[in-house]
Amino acid sequence: MYRYRAYGFIIDAEMPLPELRSAVDGPADVAIRYGAVGRPPAPPDPQTSAYAVSPDDVRFFWELVGSFRVRAGREILVDPVPDVEQALLRIPLLGSVLGVLLHQRGSFVLHASAVDVDGRAAIFLGPKGQGKSTTAALLVGRGHPLVADDIVALDMGPLDKGALDMGAGALGAPAPTAGESIRLLPSFPQMKLFDDAAAAAFGDDPEDLPLLASLIPKRARRTPDRFADRPLAPGAIYVLADGPELSISRLTGQDAVCEVIGSSIPARFGSDLLDGPASLTHFQRAMTLLRQVPVYQLARPRDLAGLGRLGAAIEAMLRQPVGAGA
Repeated sequence: MYRYRAYGFIIDAEMPLPELRSAVDGPADVAIRYGAVGRPPAPPDPQTSAYAVSPDDVRFFWELVGSFRVRAGREILVDPVPDVEQALLRIPLLGSVLGVLLHQRGSFVLHASAVDVDGRAAIFLGPKGQGKSTTAALLVGRGHPLVADDIVALDMGPLDKGALDMGAGALGAPAPTAGESIRLLPSFPQMKLFDDAAAAAFGDDPEDLPLLASLIPKRARRTPDRFADRPLAPGAIYVLADGPELSISRLTGQDAVCEVIGSSIPARFGSDLLDGPASLTHFQRAMTLLRQVPVYQLARPRDLAGLGRLGAAIEAMLRQPVGAGA
């Protein structure tokens, strides 16, 4: 049995997970073990690879990898196909599968990347391929600790009593404050990057970095010396978009709601993962986040040569006094 820590809890695993940090003391919160899950009776949702979804029990299946079952935020069963490459097996395990477990444990989970800029987290949202990992890597390359790549989990604390107020006081206040009750939970010190992003952000020779797996064209870029070692408050959420030049503009109201909820892990599974009261709780948590943390659209050219200016702009915004901003 191997013991690790990630996202604020301790994991006992029956297989090595070298991406994670080792842990020694304390009882385990989560068990990852081999067990029979089986193949689905019909092809799973091609967008999520999930089937038999309920709030406390989700099953996944990937043809080249195997099956996974996530139960009650405490257990992940792994049922690999014969002779699967272990590195390939760990990609969904530490991605979508772990994201669902975090949701089951009560975190507000985003498909996003996050970096610690002077004690305040910059969270990057956007569709697949929009550059969330690349933008985060840029800041890590400038000396800022990584918080999470791909799966961002927020510990929300008690729900904000005004979370359901849809008026200007909830979503359009001109001077939002960083939420002291909201904390990002550090994941593990590794990023998934294409060759050009690793070279631009870190100056790496990509050939010196291992591939995530033999079938995956991204590299595994470890960041053990630049990793957040404790939870921290979110400073701002940036929704990435293409644009002819660098621009950062505030999103409020329905625009902000749609971006945040649409980037959450439950949005990929619909009502099956948010049955009954869980749906209202999820919405309340989104409103709490939006009341306390500003959301911006960050448009920029898709040109790696402009990463330096982009990094400086994000740093300048997060170094303003809390409550200041566009």
